[in-house]
Amino acid sequence: MLKKEIKYTDLDGNEVTEEFHFHLSKAELAQMALEEDDISTRLKTLAEGGDRKEIIAAFNFIIEKSFGRRSEDGKRFVKDVEEARAFMQSEAYGELFMELFTDPVAAVDFIKATIPGDLAEKLAGQFPDMTTVQLPAGPDAGGTNVTTDLRSAKTFDDYTDEELLEMSQEEFDQLLRRLKGNNVPKRILLINRKRHNEQ
Repeated sequence: MLKKEIKYTDLDGNEVTEEFHFHLSKAELAQMALEEDDISTRLKTLAEGGDRKEIIAAFNFIIEKSFGRRSEDGKRFVKDVEEARAFMQSEAYGELFMELFTDPVAAVDFIKATIPGDLAEKLAGQFPDMTTVQLPAGPDAGGTNVTTDLRSAKTFDDYTDEELLEMSQEEFDQLLRRLKGNNVPKRILLINRKRHNEQ
């Protein structure tokens, strides 16, 4: 389950920070798999890229289907069609959508946090292309393709200094984005400087 704080400006111009929850259970995913327009189809659209309408529809599908609220006892994840519809009409939804639509890493992280871990593993194995998300860079531009693995969300701690020095700039930048505004550790700053000196 993903617990996400969203900061947005309401219709009266007030800045609001609110907490929302998103989750897709194994049972829901199994039921979706029996439908013609299932979660796998939507994820494959994001993996392979498509026209803008298909990508927008895929994000809307995943957000709406995963939206809900956790029960007070923490044993249930309650979903209500009207509540989901209300969220999809809110400014909070607008902020979330723009984050996912413009940041491929945030999009994949959202999906990974929403889908149970073992199922994310299976999906990644079933659709190798789903280790990437491609988003349009502009009305007439090609996709912005960022490689990221559904099966794991590696951080700098998962790599040795030598591996960090040898990896591609794209991979290194992706790890930097995963820090999401947190301070960059001194070790990483030194490695980054070394990488640029060796270029």
